[in-house]
Amino acid sequence: MSTNGASQPEVLARIDGRALILTLNRQKALNALNLSMVRTLRQAIAFAAGKPQIELIVLEAAEGRAFSAGGDIVTLCGWGRDAPELWETFFREEYSLDLETHRSPKPVVALWDGIVMGGGAGISMHTARRVASQNMRFAMPEVGIGFYPDVGGTHLLPRLKGRIGRFLALTGERIGWQDARACGLATDCVAAKDFPALKEELCKRGITALDRALLHFAAPQEEGPLAALRAEIDTAFAGHDLLNTLASIAAMAETSEAAKSWLSILKSRSPTSLLIANRQMLEGATRDLERSLALEYRISERIRTGHDFYEGVRAAVIDKDQAPQWQPARLEDVTAEEIDAYFAPVAREWSIEPRVDVPFEADHASA
Repeated sequence: MSTNGASQPEVLARIDGRALILTLNRQKALNALNLSMVRTLRQAIAFAAGKPQIELIVLEAAEGRAFSAGGDIVTLCGWGRDAPELWETFFREEYSLDLETHRSPKPVVALWDGIVMGGGAGISMHTARRVASQNMRFAMPEVGIGFYPDVGGTHLLPRLKGRIGRFLALTGERIGWQDARACGLATDCVAAKDFPALKEELCKRGITALDRALLHFAAPQEEGPLAALRAEIDTAFAGHDLLNTLASIAAMAETSEAAKSWLSILKSRSPTSLLIANRQMLEGATRDLERSLALEYRISERIRTGHDFYEGVRAAVIDKDQAPQWQPARLEDVTAEEIDAYFAPVAREWSIEPRVDVPFEADHASA
């Protein structure tokens, strides 16, 4: 099982009654995923599939600020420049994990408490149930670091209600639990204080109690902050042409503070990433999850040899000057041919990877 610097497992595994509890345990890094965690999680899902007494999997994080803030982007930058084989390995295996959480014969119930972003969203947003607490903040902010909303965002985001998916992909804005449930991202909302009791019920009664337990602990349905903006979002992010969208938002910004904020955000993002994300929303509308991940892998290979991802991470995480110098710097200067190239076939296309056999052992809860 993967361990962190203090020799504590980065993924804790425990069999409790009828459930396998998987706990992300890399708190100092906000549970950002690394390759060893990906491999352990894949091993855990396969382990559960072969155990008749395990009826479901609960995926959670150790108490702290984040369920998972994404992938380990600084490490990825180093691999992209100096060890492309590790970059490729990470994405091939991460995307395999994302598909496996979706296809798991033992339903995966993700408990979202805290930040849910990027790679952390990928391992959980395709699961059977996504249970959000009041502390949950979901975002796919990749366009802000010269990347793109991957880990199956191509498939999921276009399927959210209205134009919320395109809004989230292009702005990277955060949303909370009630808005996540309203748009279809979260399947359930449960107060964080009730998570322990919910887990206890699932462990004790298993799959037959899933619907009943989630209904019993469900938080009242209330409107989130985005509810009042839904009409504006659906108008602003309608259509398919990104330049037209920006023009529409600019016109709305004359009378709308929300639109003014969106316009400012979009102007700060990588133009190349915006155009990639925009096309993902079109392509993903007709692609299942597996075909979406295959498409995203093509993009990852082109991102690796590009400029903006490295510059975005430098500006946001390394130097922290928050002043990325995108190349090209304007949407108008990114050609259609350049965007087409990100979506073109690669020499080695993605398909689900064989699992790497890593040491794995699940503890048993005390009687």
